[in-house]
Amino acid sequence: MTQPTMMQGAQYFQYGPPEVLQVNEVPLPEPRRSELLLKVIASSVNRADAIARSGGTRLTNGLRFPKGTGVDVLGEVVARGDSCRTHRVGDIVWGYVGMVTMGRTGTAAQYATIDEKSVSRAPKAANLQDAAALPLVAMTALQALRNRLKVAAGERVLVVGASGGVGSSAIQIAQGFKAEVASVSGQDNVTFCHELGATETYAHESLPSADAVAPFDAIFDCTGISTGQYRRYLKRGGRMVTIAPGGIRAVLGSQLTSRRVTFLPVKVVPEDLNWLASAVEDGMIRPVIDQRYPLHEIARAHAHVAGAHTRGKNLVIP
Repeated sequence: MTQPTMMQGAQYFQYGPPEVLQVNEVPLPEPRRSELLLKVIASSVNRADAIARSGGTRLTNGLRFPKGTGVDVLGEVVARGDSCRTHRVGDIVWGYVGMVTMGRTGTAAQYATIDEKSVSRAPKAANLQDAAALPLVAMTALQALRNRLKVAAGERVLVVGASGGVGSSAIQIAQGFKAEVASVSGQDNVTFCHELGATETYAHESLPSADAVAPFDAIFDCTGISTGQYRRYLKRGGRMVTIAPGGIRAVLGSQLTSRRVTFLPVKVVPEDLNWLASAVEDGMIRPVIDQRYPLHEIARAHAHVAGAHTRGKNLVIP
């Protein structure tokens, strides 16, 4: 199949607010030996994308511009590097490119490159686009609940920041593990979290004191806003993990206590993506979509993620 030489891709030429994003005509990226070239079906916007664009990770992302945006992707393989062996042209795959220094384009584009080790087969779903919401957030939730917290059937699990992309995935995965799931979210999203499967639902604004709630075996903190406060809701000897940099202080302060908090950096694991694909097909997990944006409205998508308590994820359709 003959590919175009140019494509539309989102870029920014300086750190700043969502308005620095623009969609430009750029050269089609060339896959390296271990990479696949995907025709993007959909990508999604993560809060981490907005943080990177605003300059919050400039120490690692540097000052070389232009930069692309977008790390989740679902697409069709249209070309592959010489050393790729697992996936073939025509396969539909999904994956996560990682948050390391972004190149001139990311997955918010018509085409994207990704290392073959960072993808798996995409789930067979009624709405294929929607699955693009899951790779990063669902893989994060899975690794936190299964690998770090080791959640078991019957345990009480609290998900803090439960209405966002990671939290909404965590409620569903923990329920799939047959845990008793409780959630903390904004007041507007309490009913939403109950519909996802949380049997106890609390609002940030009116959370009862720790002595008024049965303690939890495990707590998954997705926000990092009041990590130290939520540690009080943990059983003595219980497990707690945060994925937010804002929770690092609580991690450090808990190391000599019986209610320790650990930090989890997500890793790209193809086997986990395969597990998630099967979980979507089996109905354990469903993508939760807040808004859908065409590629040329990428700035609006970033503004929505940065300024609102989203329900699930926002998609970008090229």
